[in-house]
Amino acid sequence: KGLHFVLDPTLPLPHKVITDGTRLRQILWNLISNAVKFTPQGGNVNVRVRYDEGDILHFEVEDSGIGIPEAEQDKIFAMYYQVKDSQGGKPATGTGIGLAVSRRLARNMGGDICVTSLPGKGATFTLTVHAPAVAEEVEDTLAEDEMPLPALNVLLVEDIELNVIVARSVLEKLGNSVDVAMTGKAALEMFVPGEYDLVLLDIQLPDMTGLDISRQLKQRFAADELPPLVALTANVLKNKKEYLDAGMDDVLSKPLSVPALTAIIKKFWDAPEEEENAMPSVDSSKSASVLDIPMLEQYIELVGPKLINDGLAVFERMMPGYLAVLESNLTARDQKGIVDEGHKIKG
Repeated sequence: KGLHFVLDPTLPLPHKVITDGTRLRQILWNLISNAVKFTPQGGNVNVRVRYDEGDILHFEVEDSGIGIPEAEQDKIFAMYYQVKDSQGGKPATGTGIGLAVSRRLARNMGGDICVTSLPGKGATFTLTVHAPAVAEEVEDTLAEDEMPLPALNVLLVEDIELNVIVARSVLEKLGNSVDVAMTGKAALEMFVPGEYDLVLLDIQLPDMTGLDISRQLKQRFAADELPPLVALTANVLKNKKEYLDAGMDDVLSKPLSVPALTAIIKKFWDAPEEEENAMPSVDSSKSASVLDIPMLEQYIELVGPKLINDGLAVFERMMPGYLAVLESNLTARDQKGIVDEGHKIKG
């Protein structure tokens, strides 16, 4: 886009501070990504940083983009809210979830995020975090932070409501922004080169397969215009090579787990030496288990009990209907209907 990017530190800055480096990088990634996204070609993005009294690390991310109407500024930090353009028209995608997650992370770190903006005049997002400076004599005793996972813009293509709740909550809790398409047609209409960093494709959709979507995207766009296309499947025993040969870049089993998602992100955005081991092999004994207790415990710790209860409520509401349709298909010996409904029940 030919943007002019400036980093403007106000010196002196402490050599090291004590804070959650991973989360801080994720917040800055979100703010800077939004600034770049909403700034037109040839515009400016300025990042200023200073250290204030009270051990406060202070960042300002300023862009010369479309700006945010005053009436919208209190709303943009609400989960799932999307900013409208200056005429109140079509929503500009990809901001609401990232900002909501970023503000929550900032407040958990003893700070906050606020915004000032005028329509057509750009926007300035101010981030503060509590970050005590480290005395020089103890610097050598502190280990470097593990490199964080980047916060991505993800297109999730999935038609089952419960699976959407699970996958979306995992993705968002890791700092990602998520758009959802529930049909292949919607996914193809939503996809724009450069808009998404990762596309997660359910294999079995109402109107086409995830493999069909992958093939159509690769026919329409050059390889360097496409993000990684990753299959989502409940069929964990199917040979991964079959999906790769069919055009997928990788495969994740459902329900989406944090370690598996982390491995995928590291594979495509981390150091090359980690790629070989990025996708752990499927443990058939675990696959045969009735309940994966460690995965459930990890999921509860990540998203909290409310989302678990919401998911159970959706399960209770939808499963009787699935079972009734399955029974009808079995009676009618409708093989395709049996497979489709079994897919929904399995997840």
